Amino acid sequence: MPETEANEANFQEIRGHLDIIKAKLAKPTDRDTRESLKEDLEDYYERALQLRVMQNQTQAEELKEQTTKAQQLARYAYRNNIKVVVLSVVTVLMLAELILPGLFMVAVSSPAIQAVCSHVVVAIVVLMVAAMAWR
Repeated sequence: MPETEANEANFQEIRGHLDIIKAKLAKPTDRDTRESLKEDLEDYYERALQLRVMQNQTQAEELKEQTTKAQQLARYAYRNNIKVVVLSVVTVLMLAELILPGLFMVAVSSPAIQAVCSHVVVAIVVLMVAAMAWR
């Protein structure tokens, strides 16, 4: 991330200035110079704090974006898992009917209901194929 590299370069620059000021403060100097250096030191600490706050805000926004993406991915996976389960159940039922013809028709004695069930199964298969092709 270039932003992270730029932020780190800014932090390094501020650290360098702070180190220089601390070194100057360690040497004996007159009162005015010392006060000026202390003010500079406070300014650089304040600037470092501002940079940390900005970095924190940026990371909070990135976290929010990544959380939203993760939630969208979870919803997508959930929908696809439901599709897979339904497709698996329909496939097992169709294979059972293919292997043992008339297996499910034993439960339904009326020819009209048998025809409706047959058409419903075909409609379900067509809808599933269309839904898979849509994605």
